Amino acid sequence: MDSYLFHTEDDDCKANDTSLQLGSWADVQAEAVRVAAEMLKQAKGGFCNHPYWRLKVSDAAGLDLLVIEVNATVSPAAAG
Repeated sequence: MDSYLFHTEDDDCKANDTSLQLGSWADVQAEAVRVAAEMLKQAKGGFCNHPYWRLKVSDAAGLDLLVIEVNATVSPAAAG
């Protein structure tokens, strides 16, 4: 198993780093999607107050392997 660093940040530059041991590249990708989905789910709509969010996965040497970026744009018509 290899070690991977999962680094998340939003437009307020709040960062969160988690190191995980995963067995395969497919496991890394699945975990990245799971982490991204869970964090956005926990935002409960508050994500639109901080519309930029990124998850970066790096290997033990610091090489970036995968980046998931999410940008939200709220239409002026939605303001209420």
